[in-house]
Amino acid sequence: MPVKPNPIEIRCKSCHWRTIFAPASDVMIGMPDTCPKCGSDALEHRAVSSPIGWLLSLFARET
Repeated sequence: MPVKPNPIEIRCKSCHWRTIFAPASDVMIGMPDTCPKCGSDALEHRAVSSPIGWLLSLFARET
């Protein structure tokens, strides 16, 4: 039985752009390879494991 994967937070290490990518299936189509804001390929991917973690990641700030 297929299981929907957890959302992934994608963050640019250069300009600090970020987004939450919520895949509809285990096929990773549509996930960016480069930052749409600055064009850098230094993207960091982090799995968001729970609804609380997802909400915290939305409001997290870079220090």
